[in-house]
Amino acid sequence: MRLIIYLLGSLFLISCSSAPKKNLKESIALEEIIYQRTEGLFLLEKILHSSHCENTNMICEKIKLFYAESQSELLGLCTNKELNLTMATYEEINEDVEVLFQDSTTYADYLADKLLTNLHNQKKFYLQILEDRELASLHMYTLDSYLQMMCFVDDMKYMLDETYAVQ
Repeated sequence: MRLIIYLLGSLFLISCSSAPKKNLKESIALEEIIYQRTEGLFLLEKILHSSHCENTNMICEKIKLFYAESQSELLGLCTNKELNLTMATYEEINEDVEVLFQDSTTYADYLADKLLTNLHNQKKFYLQILEDRELASLHMYTLDSYLQMMCFVDDMKYMLDETYAVQ
């Protein structure tokens, strides 16, 4: 799976780095979206490899499917934008995720909590973009993503509440 994430990163780099800078604010917003999605993907993979909970895996697969389905639209938004992303950025994200759970005693719950935090951060950032008129070119993509993140946050909260109720 790490190879797939690196390939996605390479696709971003190829699509996004070959054109002149048009809108710095838009480029920064796209970089943040890519960073947060990549972090979310790394967390999803860790959860899917460690969790034996059917509900957790189902929610994670839904989120992963959303990322896959919205990938081409995000790549389209990146076309002709100069983004400051390198393969080292993806390696840094992976290392950050690795550090998150190294000291964890309850690995799966900890990762699920970190994924929930990531989803919250994405939701907040999408809302900031939607409120910014200068980023109107990103509004259609961000509106869909914002609504999805709201659903995913609710799903994750419910799953975590159920998990803690059982324990």
